[in-house]
Amino acid sequence: MQKTFIKYTFLIVTTAIFLILFINFGFTLHALESQQYDSFQTKIEQVIRTMENNQQEISVLNENLDEDYLTRARAAAYVLDRQKEVGMDVKEMQYLAKLLNVDEVHVIDENGIIALASVSKYIGINMGDHAQTRPFLDLMDSEKEDPYLIQEAQPNAAENKMMKYVGVARKGKKGVVQVGFEPIRQLEAEARNTYEYIFSKFPTDTGEELFAVGRYSGHVLGHSAGMDSEFTAGHYQLEKVKDCEKGGYKRDKNGKWVYVVSKQYEDVLICAALPGEAIFKNLLKNLFHTSLYLLIVEAAVILFLNYLVKGKVVNGIHHIIADLSSITEGNLDTEVSVGGNPEFEQLGHGINVMVKKLQYENTHDHLTGLHKFPRFKELAAEILKNMQSEKICAVVMIDLDAFKEINDNYGHDVGDLYLKRFADVMKSMPAEHFLTARRSGDEFCMMIYGCSHKSDFPRYLDAFYDAIERHPVTLSDEESRVISASSGFAWTRDAGADISDLLSCADQALYDMKRERKGGYAEFSKRKRLS
Repeated sequence: MQKTFIKYTFLIVTTAIFLILFINFGFTLHALESQQYDSFQTKIEQVIRTMENNQQEISVLNENLDEDYLTRARAAAYVLDRQKEVGMDVKEMQYLAKLLNVDEVHVIDENGIIALASVSKYIGINMGDHAQTRPFLDLMDSEKEDPYLIQEAQPNAAENKMMKYVGVARKGKKGVVQVGFEPIRQLEAEARNTYEYIFSKFPTDTGEELFAVGRYSGHVLGHSAGMDSEFTAGHYQLEKVKDCEKGGYKRDKNGKWVYVVSKQYEDVLICAALPGEAIFKNLLKNLFHTSLYLLIVEAAVILFLNYLVKGKVVNGIHHIIADLSSITEGNLDTEVSVGGNPEFEQLGHGINVMVKKLQYENTHDHLTGLHKFPRFKELAAEILKNMQSEKICAVVMIDLDAFKEINDNYGHDVGDLYLKRFADVMKSMPAEHFLTARRSGDEFCMMIYGCSHKSDFPRYLDAFYDAIERHPVTLSDEESRVISASSGFAWTRDAGADISDLLSCADQALYDMKRERKGGYAEFSKRKRLS
């Protein structure tokens, strides 16, 4: 009967496992694809926002610079209209350009010829001979009250050098005053607003690609790995990626599947791609772990049922229940010990470990690993009670200085690190003389015991503060800081003293210390720093 029961149990559980794996396969693949899709959508949206922000910055920059350039062109015209041009030479024009903080200044006469210029070789150029210079001649015949022309940055006619020119019509005579600038800031801003540059700044996971394809040209306009490669693979082709807005698999140049997500932005398709094998590896890994967990469950279920059939479970469970009841009633020192089979022994060991862990968590601070304050008081009271007549001890109350500033300026994670580093210093003190605890927040306490003379306390505290000095805390990539702590202590040689009274005295010494000066320690009743 036992064998038949186990046989059918094995068949039922194994069939259930295969069914679970089949269902899990579909759900996991869908989940992995959805996760990758969301990740790609987030990155593509970040690219689009970056492009839009950059474009807005360029527009604002151009508007501000155009207004500035026009003001300088008008200033140049104002100066030149009040000068005797016959006396102006190249050096004076260069001086004028320097005063106006422009690269070039030209005066175009009524015949469209550059009559004066800060660049000598430009003198005599006929503005009507070139498409770049010709539009400025229209200013002389304009009927507007104050005509001007702000030309977009482009290669100039004289040297094919990238320049931006602004011209204004002269007043009182026919002609044009023109100033020129090298558009360095505008060109740099535009260079930062290319897909190739933006993709190069975006972090990508192993195997991931970011690229942009023109919707009309079909050409790859930018790629996260640079533009040196030949983009002949199928997943770079416009006809392949334009239907991947909801995600899809396309072939690369080696015929392997690539998962692609695309999104239209203006005249471009912004795409993100990942080799399909990366998704399938995660899928197989998940299935392997799931299979392993299910097999473990199957084995556990069969063994458990087998033991039930054998009648070896009930007694063990009753034994465990009795021990757990004792633990529940507060007897945490109870040890669960069930013999007869390894599973119950393992279960008993696990319960014991758990109870010890609970016992530890009840008595130790989870962040620093130090004793909690109630446990500290119990241990300190026991040490005080058993103190030999020739020995003395002291309790120390400690408060970290400006800890709120650390949390406010650097965040709670750094604040937690600050507390743990301080606790590490406390734990580094010799265990035969120090009992340490975290009271609450940024407040700590210690008991220094096993001492023969009062002078031992400042010596141990000096060693403690020296250790703090040697262990600064890194607050950020640019800053580290030595922990500042203030403390007060109270000592006694009376084994019958009340530990709460000692703590209260030490707390008063700490309060006095922080009121007068932070960063040191003071003894109760003396009200002064001993360090």
